[in-house]
Amino acid sequence: MRLLKPIIIFVLLMSLTFNIIFWMRYRNKKTIFTLNSESVTRSDMDDYLEKQFGPSYKAMIVQRLLIDQEARKQSVAPTESEVTDEYNLKKELDWQFASRLASSPWLAEESRAEIKQQLEQQKLLAKNVAVTEEEVKEEYSAHPALYDTPAKAHTEVAAVLNEIHLEDIRRLMDKTDPPVGPKTIMQMFPREVVFIGDDDKFTFVQAYSTEMNKEVFSMSPHYVKVMLPGDLGQQGARRLVVKMIGIEPGKKADLNDPKTLNRIKTNVAMRRTRPPSEMLANLWANAKFESADPGDKPQIERLFFPEQARTQPAPNGR
Repeated sequence: MRLLKPIIIFVLLMSLTFNIIFWMRYRNKKTIFTLNSESVTRSDMDDYLEKQFGPSYKAMIVQRLLIDQEARKQSVAPTESEVTDEYNLKKELDWQFASRLASSPWLAEESRAEIKQQLEQQKLLAKNVAVTEEEVKEEYSAHPALYDTPAKAHTEVAAVLNEIHLEDIRRLMDKTDPPVGPKTIMQMFPREVVFIGDDDKFTFVQAYSTEMNKEVFSMSPHYVKVMLPGDLGQQGARRLVVKMIGIEPGKKADLNDPKTLNRIKTNVAMRRTRPPSEMLANLWANAKFESADPGDKPQIERLFFPEQARTQPAPNGR
């Protein structure tokens, strides 16, 4: 009986292993959709994606892993809250970025991963570059707008593409009892108006102690105003209808604040640090890379270092 017990356990484990393998094979052969009775499986899609995007996707993942591993090793990896703050700020201040996420929400995680990689790379490159107190003061004096907190005007902005219903749109945005939201207005006038910004909210900024965007910042809460489209005119807007929600005041930077001080030191260091490509080359040279496909390594190196690939002699000296 004692001999039978380990044998039974071994058989059960082998059975479980084979079941998992067969399930994975079945999963890959499972039909995703059919067209005119012809099936397309998950394996068909994976094979296509591998052929079309395999090398560049693998190179991107390798680069991301190299930087992330080194950032953790050097104890400079950004916290989740740092990544979230940068991500939310970009959504707030870059309406085109917010628009892409609204139409393609699956891009959110990839966008966060890109932001994390950028922060890790900056921290790694800046880590060993000494920055003096005098340099901190000089940097702030030269570029105060980079470190002061700007005032923010939170608004609803309707980009009107056809002026025929401009006054109707203005009246609806001005209505308060009951209020009419952006999504309702876009449904009423499809292809004529688009609200821009994160969750249909647009943020204007005014650098501290300046009169930037004075026309907007002079508006009272709930006030609605028709304006010229500015840069949005290049994308088809004929007029903007802006509704003020509220203003968040700016403030002068505190050079004793650790976060502000770190930003200044990082920016100073980044101007005289080594090139990112040099850091990546060192990380790759010291990495242990193994792949089932022997062609992966040279393909990744060609994508990492295209200049080096162009200067290398061709096979047989041609």
